[in-house]
Amino acid sequence: MKIVDYEKKYAKATAKMWNESRENFGGDDKVESAEDRDKDERNSGNLSTMLALQEDKVVGYCGLAEFKT
Repeated sequence: MKIVDYEKKYAKATAKMWNESRENFGGDDKVESAEDRDKDERNSGNLSTMLALQEDKVVGYCGLAEFKT
């Protein structure tokens, strides 16, 4: 397993991870495409987004953002 920074080339694998796990996070039934995921990542405001990869499969996601009060 390795940890990498999110890049557009991981959009399809990241969308697949979200689509397969959304019910565990109270998600809706929207099927996310690679284009949707990449747009969401570019607009997320995260300072950094890291992915855990096992081979070519995204098995973990961590978005680091500033908490504003």
